[in-house]
Order: sequence, then structure tokens, then C-alpha cells
Amino acid sequence: MAATVGGSDGGGGGMDRISSLPDDLLHVILVHLHDTAAAARTSVLSRRWRHVWAHLPELSFHLNRDVDAALAAHAAGTPVSLLEIGLPTWKPTRAADPRVLPNRLLQFASRRVAGEIRLALHPSMHRVDEIVLPTCGRATAIKLSICRHTLRFQQPHPGGGAFAALATLRIENAYVYGGELEDVVSSRCCPRLKELFLEQVTLMDQDHWLSLRSDSVERLEMAVNVYAHLRLQVIAPELRILSPRSRTLADCHIVTPKLSELYWRGRYDPVRHHIREAGSHLRRLEIGGTDSVEPMLMRRFNTAHKLRVTIIVTQVR
Repeated sequence: MAATVGGSDGGGGGMDRISSLPDDLLHVILVHLHDTAAAARTSVLSRRWRHVWAHLPELSFHLNRDVDAALAAHAAGTPVSLLEIGLPTWKPTRAADPRVLPNRLLQFASRRVAGEIRLALHPSMHRVDEIVLPTCGRATAIKLSICRHTLRFQQPHPGGGAFAALATLRIENAYVYGGELEDVVSSRCCPRLKELFLEQVTLMDQDHWLSLRSDSVERLEMAVNVYAHLRLQVIAPELRILSPRSRTLADCHIVTPKLSELYWRGRYDPVRHHIREAGSHLRRLEIGGTDSVEPMLMRRFNTAHKLRVTIIVTQVR
């Protein structure tokens, strides 16, 4: 780029054409750095740049240094449409103690984010006792990948609507308590939830029972682990896409009258696995993870526009 930056204050030798751009365009440039710490460092260029970064609508941190300071310096009145934070392993310091930093970041998100929240912890990060997801009334999407830490949920207000705008929730590699998860994804707390993804989530409950009820969710993909056999209940009148992946799915009771796509992994037992109110026709049916075709499931859904069957073949020598 031919234009130079810094000349407007006498700090550079050429015409500063970039600094003459309106703030909205400068925000676009800084957002495309995908690194808020780097954007904040532009404040040393000149007086013109000193506070430009502090009004960015998207914040992205991929290192631990100066995260707290940058969040504190971000302009309080600026709405945040995206907060993306990836925390690697690091040595504890007074300024950034890994045992409390993730929770401080989520507290910031609950107050300021009107859009998407992404938090990813590095697998070798120092152990955090518990990560608490506070109520985020304006967040539209939340993705948490927390490398097998325990995820707790702040008690929602009795009036409901703790996640009033939330449309997509993705939880990966976490330990959770089923009762808390059930409350959070319910229609009372998440009245607009459309997509729920539970990837490698381990239930901490002794009874190994998970009951998900939602009047709005349309897509449910789950890979849930338990220390025994999982018992699952899903009641979702708007559910269209279902993928219940669990090697230990002992019993399930699913009520989903609008089901159109089913991705089934493992054995299907019509005595213990009940899919109620769904018709016999699907737009897409995928069966996999077994060493034979599942005839009972194919009888339950005897027509499908698209059918995919994956069979595990074990070589015998």
C-alpha cells in the first residue's frame, strides 16, 4: 500500500491517507487483522489512531497477554458483535491468572456482547476449577470449547429469558451437569434457540439421565459420554435434524413430529429406542458405526430421499 501512516502528527514523512478515512472504514481494516492486541498497538501511530481500536465491533484475542487491559480499555458504549478468545497455556501472573481469566472474559461477554461469543481453551492450559457461563441476554451464538473443564451455568432469573436472543449453542469437550444443561436450553431460558451442538460432552450426574425440552430447537447434534449407560429424552416439536451419537445410548424417548433428517450411530433397538410422532418418511437417513445394516431402523423409516449406510468390516485372519 502506497499510503503511509503516522505523518499527520509529524511522526512520519509522507501524506497519511489512511488516517483521513472515516472511523467506520478504519474499523473494517483493523477487524481484518483478526487480532485485537495488534489493533490496539496502532494507537501509538498518532493521536488520530489513539482510540480508533477501542470502538471495534469485533474483538479477537489469541494470546493471553494484555487481554484484561484491552477489554478494560475498550469503549464502554460500543456494542460488541463478536468476542473471540483462544487461550493457550501460560504461566500464571498477577495480571492474568489462568484460574480466573476465562470467567472474567465471560462476565465481560455477558455485559457487552450483542452477537457471537467464542471461547477456546488450549488442552495444556492450567486447570480451572470451574468455568461459569453467565446469563447473556443479547448473545445470538455461543461456542465454548473448554478442553475437558467443568462447565457450570449461572442460575437464570426466575422470570426466564436468560438467553433471550440465543439461536446457536455449541459446547465441546466439557464436563456438565445434566440438570443445569436442561434448564439452560429450555424454552424458558432460550426461547429462540434453533441449533444445539453437544460435542464430546460428559455428564456428571449420577443417574446418567438427560432430558432436553425445547419448543424452538430445529437441529440437535450430540455426542454425550457418561460413565455408564445414557438415558435420553428429547421433546422438541420443531426438531428437523437429529444426530444422537453416543456409544452408550441405552434408552431414548424422542418426540419430534417434524423430523426430516436422522443421523444414527450405533445399534438401534426398537424396544429401548423410541422415536415418537415422526412419520415413516425422511429427507435424509444416515446409519453408521455398526458391523451390519440396521433393518429395524430402516423399517421404522421405510422411505428416504437420501440413504447412506456405513458398515464396519473387521478382517478375520
